[in-house]
Amino acid sequence: MLKRIKSIIWKLIVIIILIVLLVLVVILRKNQGFAEWWSTHIGRWYVTSIGNLTTHVPFSLTELLFVSLIALAIFLIIRAIICFVTIRPIKAISKLVSIPLIALMVVVTYSFACGFNYNRKPVDLPFYEYEVANEEFDEIYNYFVNDLNACISQLEFRNDGDVKIDVDLPKLSKIVGEAYQIIDSDYYNDITVIAKPMMSSFLYRELQITGVSFSALGEANVNIMSTNAELPFVIAHELAHIKGVMREDDANQVAFYVCLNSDSPLLRFSAYCMYFYQIRNLTKDNLMTDEQLDSLIHYDNKYAKAVNHMIDYWKKHDLLGKIGDFINDLSIKSNGIDEGSASYGGGTESSVEPGTGKLNPSKYQRLFFEKYYRLVH
Repeated sequence: MLKRIKSIIWKLIVIIILIVLLVLVVILRKNQGFAEWWSTHIGRWYVTSIGNLTTHVPFSLTELLFVSLIALAIFLIIRAIICFVTIRPIKAISKLVSIPLIALMVVVTYSFACGFNYNRKPVDLPFYEYEVANEEFDEIYNYFVNDLNACISQLEFRNDGDVKIDVDLPKLSKIVGEAYQIIDSDYYNDITVIAKPMMSSFLYRELQITGVSFSALGEANVNIMSTNAELPFVIAHELAHIKGVMREDDANQVAFYVCLNSDSPLLRFSAYCMYFYQIRNLTKDNLMTDEQLDSLIHYDNKYAKAVNHMIDYWKKHDLLGKIGDFINDLSIKSNGIDEGSASYGGGTESSVEPGTGKLNPSKYQRLFFEKYYRLVH
């Protein structure tokens, strides 16, 4: 019995140490300068080192870890109940104390691997910084509609409206990884891993979760039951996390920029399916004249069918959506992002100046503008 009591004491000591380390991370990451230094030195070294190892494992270690932790917790709880019933309270307590100990070990490792990244300086993307005259909106709109239609002409579509993908996930992940070459900045980790499929995608689908990146293992995991139209974007989003971009809105913007500027029509189509509505917002009556509106090119209806399929698909698979949103919201808030899961929509807001009628563009519109002025003017 004395041996078990000592074991409990040592476990409690380790738990206290882990809690102190976790509190230390929370305090230190509030300093953006320190958070940036840690992310680009210690965190980058760790994620790159572990990622270069785990990327060679063909299955998701993250998924295996989560399942193992849940199974272990259930096992320890059952053993503790048996010990209480058989009047072995010290042994039961020892089993129960092991649960927060193991959980804290995982949380602390994750926090040191990427917890500081949540308070880094703004993501390094070439947002267009100059004012764009309303008179140019029709030409900008038509430029991207032409490209959208060009993408569609090079792709095949299923009867339900979704786009066809003729490569497997590893190959598609490599294509997305190659598209990341457009980004040349020290802000990002150099490592580009191969995204892995989740065997429990059917569960994540009902949770409304399209992917999971776990920097503690250097893995980007993808829900393979996502729609094809969004799959390249999802891969790009999860790869952004492994590259050191942890805020969800930033990861979305990076994924969009990478896909929009890819040579692959599939990746560009995926970007359009996610955010072409940001360009369509330029066609509002208070931003364009009647003459401009009459000059607009029509996009291929296959785009609308693909987007509608994506929306309808996720509406049909929302059995555990509230639970998934709660878990995701809690995870994001615990890393210092007050908006929680609402942060995914960051950067989409635009407004029109009263009186002048000038657009204050969203970050996505500025990324559209950046490509247009870089390639056209």
